Parts: sequence; C-alpha cells; structure tokens
Amino acid sequence: MNAMPPRARIARRLAAGLFAVAAVAPCLAAAAALPPDAHPGMEGLLVFCTVTPAGLSDNCRFGAAITSPTERLKAGTELGYLDAHPFRIFGAQSGAEVEVFVRLSVSRAGPGFRVTDPDAIGQPPAPAAIEDPVWVHSPHDPWGGAFIPDDAFRTNEAGRATVSCTVTGSGALANCWLKQEAPTGRGFGYGVLRLMQFAQMTTLTANGQPVAGRPYDLTLVYTGSGGDPRLLPETPSWQP
Repeated sequence: MNAMPPRARIARRLAAGLFAVAAVAPCLAAAAALPPDAHPGMEGLLVFCTVTPAGLSDNCRFGAAITSPTERLKAGTELGYLDAHPFRIFGAQSGAEVEVFVRLSVSRAGPGFRVTDPDAIGQPPAPAAIEDPVWVHSPHDPWGGAFIPDDAFRTNEAGRATVSCTVTGSGALANCWLKQEAPTGRGFGYGVLRLMQFAQMTTLTANGQPVAGRPYDLTLVYTGSGGDPRLLPETPSWQP
C-alpha cells in the first residue's frame, strides 16, 4: 500500500546498480542525501478524496485494490479515521477529486489498528498563504532530484507539478494535494508530493509570522536537460 521510502530506494540502488521500476517511481540517480523525515514515525498514504463545499476532505479512498485481509483491515481503519476527521484542502474546487498524500500514526490495537494524527491541524479558517518561507530543508536543494521519475531522467523528459500543502506547527508540510502536473500520468505529481514530506520550514516566515495551519503552494520543474537531476523553482522563462 505504501511506496518504499526514498532512503531505502537509494540504498537499494547503490547496492544493486540501476534497476527497473514502475514509471511513476521516483528517480534517485546521483541524488544528494535526503534530509530527515519531517514526519518521523508516521505512515505515508496516497489517497484520492472528494472536496466538500466547505473545502474539506470527504470519501477518501485508495486508488488500487488491497488484497491482504490484514492490510484491508488497516486501510479501513485509516479511511475511517479520515472520514471522522476531515482535513482542509486549500484551494480545491468543491466536488473536485484530488490526489492527496497524508501522514498518520498507525499502531496495533489488539486484533486491529489504532490511527492518530499527532500533527492534527484541525479545520481553521483559510488564512493567508505563505509566500516568504524560511527553509530548514528546502525542496529546491539537490536532494529534490531523488523524486524525479526514472523514465523522465533516463529520457531527459521535461515536466512540472504544482502541489498545495498545509503547514504544521513544526514547519513540516502536511496533506499535500496535486493541483496540476504536465505531462499527466508520468509521475511528476507523485514525485513532488513525496518530496514535500521531507521539506520543512522554520516555524516563522521571513517577516516573523507563524506558519502553523497556513497553506503553501509550490511549483517545481524538471527541465529534462540531463546532468544534475534537480527539481527547480518555476521561472517565467521555463516552458512545459
């Protein structure tokens, strides 16, 4: 149900050399060392959710069938938690179906599972978006190259993705959803969603305002030029 953690992918590639993976899997060739996970001890879930008129998640579900009975029980517990605790999806239209990467703490509880979200953000009114973050671990740094799709890196295919996240009190980015990607279905959106789970801001913006509970949008591009595999901030001169 969950993708292999990027750090594990790096170790596997170093041990076995270049290997074939699914088209949407992140590329890790020549990537810089990843920063610490901004959500230690939490599981990453890629789900599809419907946006309510109030801008909250609803009817979250997994995109692929889960065959293992234990994993189905676990998944049902996770989805039940998300139904009971909808989260805000900043900037999405009511009724839209969006792809979201969420983090939850999942533990055994007798024959079943217990789910909690220690980074719970609640459902605040929509505050001003963050435009002047101060990064502890910036997604613009070379380690972001770990999340370029393998096929795009091998063929020098350019691409871009825009994601929108909610910033927690610790400066980590949570509940990131995919607003746009080009070309579609090539893994750029999935890569940037995963990348944002390692990015982290300081708890205050450059002008001294708290980041907790505020939205943050980011567009990253891969120019397909080869060489150093980096995802770069969008610039006016870049064309998809």
